[in-house]
Amino acid sequence: MTDLAHRVQSLSDEVEDLRRRLQQQIRLGKVQSVEANRVVIRHGELVTPPIKWYAGAAGDVKHFRQPTVGETALILNFGGGDTGKQTVALVGFESNDHPLPAKDSTKIITDFGQQCQIIWDPDNGQLTFNVPNKIVFKTETVEVEQDLVVGNNINAGNDVSDKTRSMAADRVIYNGHTHGGVMGGPAKSSPTEDSQ
Repeated sequence: MTDLAHRVQSLSDEVEDLRRRLQQQIRLGKVQSVEANRVVIRHGELVTPPIKWYAGAAGDVKHFRQPTVGETALILNFGGGDTGKQTVALVGFESNDHPLPAKDSTKIITDFGQQCQIIWDPDNGQLTFNVPNKIVFKTETVEVEQDLVVGNNINAGNDVSDKTRSMAADRVIYNGHTHGGVMGGPAKSSPTEDSQ
């Protein structure tokens, strides 16, 4: 019976170890810190070592968004070990600390820490950028195929052209033209008193 009792105890220990490992395979926690492109996740009384997080895209196309401290994370221990080194974190879950940016489920919203928002409204076919300061396009050309409506000034660092000619060419025409039937002397004809 001693061998049988020993075997039963060994199987019981093995089942307990497997149960413990299974419980550690998928855990819900919160980001405790971010360290050099790795996150540390607190789950219950335990803390992971710095581990990778799911980024959405990491091949030729890459997407980077560093998780926020306090953000909910699902940790997957794919190795089933105790050290946490074979663990990755999935982030992006809504929580009380980090609620979704809108109640309207028809809109697609990217919220950049409440400093900037991109909102796509598919019902109205409208894309809205809420940006507090400036949008910079680093490209050779920005092309608009339909009307461009501007609610304030347009500042150009170079010439502005339409389908007929440039504004610089218009100035040459305007500033250089004369009016017939005007007598010489101190009198000036209107409206060419000032140059454009």
